[in-house]
Amino acid sequence: MYGKPDIPMVALKGDKETIMMFNKLSDPDREKVMERAVKKGAQAVVSEARMRAPMGKTGTLKKNIKEVILTSEGFFVSVGISFKTGLRGAGFYGLFIEKGTKPRYQKKRNKVPLRTPKFVGEMPRTPFLEPAFEAKKGQAAKIIMRAIQKDVMKTAKKYGYK
Repeated sequence: MYGKPDIPMVALKGDKETIMMFNKLSDPDREKVMERAVKKGAQAVVSEARMRAPMGKTGTLKKNIKEVILTSEGFFVSVGISFKTGLRGAGFYGLFIEKGTKPRYQKKRNKVPLRTPKFVGEMPRTPFLEPAFEAKKGQAAKIIMRAIQKDVMKTAKKYGYK
């Protein structure tokens, strides 16, 4: 499959009957089938990421991990695991935990420069999303393939294909 080298991808191969039926579907139906299937596969990775995510006092980070369809064009669907944002106290800081932060220094205090910058801290890298993907990508691919087969047959029967 084609894509950016830094984006993990999963290639799916299916039986000839499913592929033939999938090719008979119209473009909008294909996109819907692919989106539904990929979201089901991503839910396996989301549940694993929630298990691996560090637990804070409120559990906000674990609650706000979700799957998001990024792009969808015919045969290609790109899904991401994201942190729900926009709400006060949402898990926006999940990326800081996943990737870590560089050392931070306080350079001013009350608008007066400090003689020597005071070390404020850094957050070490604690990955949980990438290991969750690596652990569940095989299972996610199987879930996606089964969902495609089931959805293609259901959609094909709706239009009278056998």
